[in-house]
Amino acid sequence: RAAGLSCVGAMIEVPEVTEAEALGEILASVDFLSIGTNDLTQYTLGKSRHTQAVTLEDTREPVVLATIERVIRAANAAGKPVGICGEAAADPKLAVVLVGLGCTTLSMTPAALADVRAELRTVTLKEAQARIGFGIAVCGKSRLNGIDRKVVLQEGDFLTIDGSSGNLYAGQIPTVKAELSAD
Repeated sequence: RAAGLSCVGAMIEVPEVTEAEALGEILASVDFLSIGTNDLTQYTLGKSRHTQAVTLEDTREPVVLATIERVIRAANAAGKPVGICGEAAADPKLAVVLVGLGCTTLSMTPAALADVRAELRTVTLKEAQARIGFGIAVCGKSRLNGIDRKVVLQEGDFLTIDGSSGNLYAGQIPTVKAELSAD
């Protein structure tokens, strides 16, 4: 703002700034956030750019998704828009989860737009929000064991992830009925 900018944002690319205190300080100073999923994934998983390529599958790891969720929820609570840039924004199934979490923009290559748009048009915002726990759990679970699964969520079922430990939990709360499949 000192340079004359009327709208100031911040890129979130390292896990150290995703903790509550750091996020609070950042959110107090900016108008929006953008999460750089490629770098955030790399640093969260402790991978080296020189020796270990970061893949979309890595972004689906529970600890990475929990970190992304923490940032989105903090931005939403502060009334600030939050966008996603990086490979995660171009993944149609993950885009639904990100929108359900409260992401307001997705930045991707033009080649990915049609597939992401088509997938997002298959759900309402309420349905995307109902998929949050399922999407995070299945993205991580399928990555860990490599087995395709079909899960049916009935009214009252939920799956969630502990943001600090990455542990998955299941339980009962009132929710919408949705049949979901992990491909």
